[in-house]
Amino acid sequence: MDLETKDKLEKERDKELEVAAKLELEEWYVKYNEKIAAIKAENRKRVEEPEDDAGESLEWDKVVDLCGFKSPKSVKDTSRMRSILLKLKESKT
Repeated sequence: MDLETKDKLEKERDKELEVAAKLELEEWYVKYNEKIAAIKAENRKRVEEPEDDAGESLEWDKVVDLCGFKSPKSVKDTSRMRSILLKLKESKT
């Protein structure tokens, strides 16, 4: 093989890789936008939920529900904050 054919093959491979990368990026954006739309819908649903029958808002219950208590081990320890939030939820003041 001479250099011209090698260059030609390399350019063809580059074009194929570029097309594949564009397709993969488009698929990623579609999944990303679907995920964001689902999160937005869930947030809207939570905001539009009616208040309790007693008419008082259980704000700490909502805060505790929104906080994720299952976190990976690689993140900062937030157990103290969790315990404070749970105590506030239980006190209902």
